[in-house]
Formats: sequence, C-alpha cells, structure tokens
Amino acid sequence: MYLIQKCFVYFFSVCLSVSTVTYPVCDTSSYLAPNTQIPEAIFLKAKSISKDVLGLRSFLRAKEFEFIDFDVVQKENELFGATLKFRFLTEVGEKTFFAKLPHSDEEIELTVHASRTGVTPYSGKISHAVVVDDLKDAITLDKMMESKEWREFFFDNEMLLLQKIGEAYGVLNKRGGILHGNVNLKNILITKDKRVYLHDFSTLNIEGKFSRPLPKDSEENDLEALFNVMADLVQKYRQPLYLSEIRKQGAPIEARIGLYKKWIREGFKEADFKINEIDQQDEILKDLRLRFSRTNTPIKVLLNLDQQTHISTWWERNWKGVSQGDWARQALLEGLIEYYFFIPAPEVEVKSHIRLWTVKQGWLGRKVVELEFEELKEAKDMLIGAETAVTVDACSFSLKRSKKAIFFTQPKRFKIPSKQLFDFIKRQRFKLTSPLYFAKSPDLIHLKADAEYQEKITDFLKRTFYKLTRWKNRSSRSSKDTPATGSIPETKFSMADTIAPTPTRQSL
Repeated sequence: MYLIQKCFVYFFSVCLSVSTVTYPVCDTSSYLAPNTQIPEAIFLKAKSISKDVLGLRSFLRAKEFEFIDFDVVQKENELFGATLKFRFLTEVGEKTFFAKLPHSDEEIELTVHASRTGVTPYSGKISHAVVVDDLKDAITLDKMMESKEWREFFFDNEMLLLQKIGEAYGVLNKRGGILHGNVNLKNILITKDKRVYLHDFSTLNIEGKFSRPLPKDSEENDLEALFNVMADLVQKYRQPLYLSEIRKQGAPIEARIGLYKKWIREGFKEADFKINEIDQQDEILKDLRLRFSRTNTPIKVLLNLDQQTHISTWWERNWKGVSQGDWARQALLEGLIEYYFFIPAPEVEVKSHIRLWTVKQGWLGRKVVELEFEELKEAKDMLIGAETAVTVDACSFSLKRSKKAIFFTQPKRFKIPSKQLFDFIKRQRFKLTSPLYFAKSPDLIHLKADAEYQEKITDFLKRTFYKLTRWKNRSSRSSKDTPATGSIPETKFSMADTIAPTPTRQSL
C-alpha cells in the first residue's frame, strides 16, 4: 500500500480538489528492469509514463490497476516518433493503449482535440506523451489490402466505407478545424463493425507532410490528397477489384476512381452539422430506426434538452401506448440507443437534475431502468468521450409557470436555458454526431412564436455545436471572436431583455 493523493479530475488529470487517501498502486520496480535491446531514452520515457498514477487512473478510468507489460511497436530516431504499447489489468478487465512520444506539445493537443470530434480513438496525455486507446478490432487500410479476407470485406462494403472515410476527414477539417496533412492508407483505421478512425497527427515529418490547425474561415482540407490516395489504391488492386465487380455486376474498373471520388464527397458533405427540424419528438424514433437499419449499431448516448423526460410511467403506457411521451423508452427497448440522458430545461418552480436511463435484464425480460447515486456516477465516468446524439425541444427556450410559457426571446439569452446541456457535453467530452434534432413543439411554441424566432434558435444551436468541436487557434483568435460559422444578426424582437409575460405573435 502506498500513500498517494486522490485527485478528483475532469479529463486527463485536470485537478479540481485534492484529498489524502490510501490506494493500492502497482509496483513498477519489477517490470522496468533495464533492457539492453530498448534504447535508454525510450526506457526512461516508459518508466515515467508507468509512474504517472493520476494520469493513468484518469485515462484508464480505473481506481485500481496492475501493470502487465509494455513493448516498443515502432521505433524512429530512438526517442522521437517511437510508439510504445502498454497493457494494464483493471477492475473491469485488461486495457491496452499506445503511447506515442511526440515531436511537440501541439501534436498532443491536436490528437486530443481530434479525439473529441470522434475521428480518433479515445486519446489523452500522460507524462508528456500522447496516449491513444487500442482498438482491438481495427486494422489500418494498408494492412487490410494485404489480407484476402479483409480485402473482400472492404470491396463488399466499399461505398459505405468510402463515405465514412470522407465523413471522418470532413469532421476533422470542418468541425475540428484541423488539417491532417499526411493522408495515407497507414493512417486510416477501419473496424469490423464498419467504423472509421484517423490517427498519427504528426507536427514534424521528413517529407514535409504535417498536421496543423486551420485558420479561421479557411477552405483548406484533405480532400484532394484523399482522392489521390484512393486513386492509387484502385490502380494497385485492379485485379481483386475487377473480380469483385464481376461478382457484384457493378461499374467497370475504369469508372471506379470516379465512383470513389463521388462517395468520398458524399461523406465529406455529411460532416456538416445539420439541424433536423421536426414537429414532434416522436419523429426521432423513426429516424433512429432508419439509422440503425443502415449501420446495425446503436447510438451510445442520446441527450435530450426538454421539459419532460419522455420516459412514461406504467399508467401512461397502459392508457396512451407508445406516444410522444414515451419515444425515449421505446428507443432504449429496441436497442436504437444504449443510454438516455434527460437534461431538464430551466423552470421557475421546479428544480431538477440530469437523469439517466438504460436497459437491464430482469425476471420478466428487458426493462428500462433509471440509474441513480453510485450507478449514475459510474455510468458518467464510463461514458466519457462516447458517441452522442442530441435533441432539443423548442419549449426548453421558455420558462414554465402554471401552464403558461414565458419566453427568452432575445437571442443573447438563448445560452441561459441551454447552459446545462452544453456544460455537460464539454464536461463529458462527448463526440457529437450529426444530425441534431430540434423539435418545434407546435402545440406550445409554434402557435405563439413565428418562424423567425425558431430560425434564431436553430442558428444558435448550429453555431454553438460548431464552437464545441472547432479547434481554437489562440494565436489568431481573441476571446471575443464568434464561432466560425458567423455572428448572430441583430435581433428584431421588441421585447426587453428581462423575462416578461407570454408574448403574442405581434410582439415577437
């Protein structure tokens, strides 16, 4: 037992408060004996990583862990560019991650920020090294082409995979504000369940290809480089590609390059944040079913900013059936989402907190249960960095008193009802997926507020989500700058900033 300091942290050892407590810590003296085959500089770096207890606990998301082994999986110029693979045993099983010894601090920032956009595996910083979660079911695109089984997998799903590759680079360039620079088959990871990730954000490259943040409003992207890489892939693997065309009776091999460009462009366009406007929130259920039929994978987390939970009671289900008030419960039972967070809108007389539901197996089958206390805390820790969809109801941008709505009509006040949602997204480092849903709530809002008012809310949501994911170039942007998508136009509303009684259409 070692006496250490327990640190309650956000992401990657950002200390908030410290208290003294005893925890079991793995003894590093036995496994870090000098190895003559490993350069001394790399050995010392591995030792410093293994002794960063707080950094390891934060990244592994585990209180107790035990070292298994480490290895050098890539060696470049001894210290610089080397990649180490660590294995640890935690209370939830074995976890492995890669530690890349970076060229600069900016490389760490680029990788961690790319991880927050969802295009890179879960990443962080330990002892001045960038660490990336190991995807056990993933393979780089160059290795995929060398394996007959994986190659057939790629050609059988080439349209979907090319669209997802284009979308990954689109998210990186448009939302993240980062240029990868070094686009090649080695830096594209594909998993068995058809997910695509990018990696290796190097800020120093002997060929002059390096990653960097893009200036504000820059149109530069990785699209042309990606076209060239995929054109080379088609030329190199003409024979297996030709055989796959005979099997699928598709376009001739000569037209494949053009099709690849088309599919990549389609995916690249999908990277734009889209706000799907719907009349009622139960329309989300239909869209989630359609998405699941295409991907066969559920959304990990769904956040809902609203004034009602949409998890109905037993009484409501037996009298109303599946309705707008029960769509979230139905989505959980159908396996369309795994976790559902309810973010309460601010109300005058009601104080509420963030609530979480998931599905568990009971005596009578699967049932939706709310997680509370320790289960809620553990779930939040586990879901850091998870893929997340968001839905917002228009009635959230009003205060509610005795069944009458009191609107925040000024755009500069929109951040008040949405603050808890966006703070939670930043705190959990959620990876936002597109599209985002905005329910107009015609029964409450649409009859009292015109289209211009709702457009203001939609524009605010889109720009705020961009701001959450966009790289902040501190050298060229002041704290007063607005998000990259533009500034809010001057309001035309005549209502005062203070909260006032329910407005009429004319007053808006």
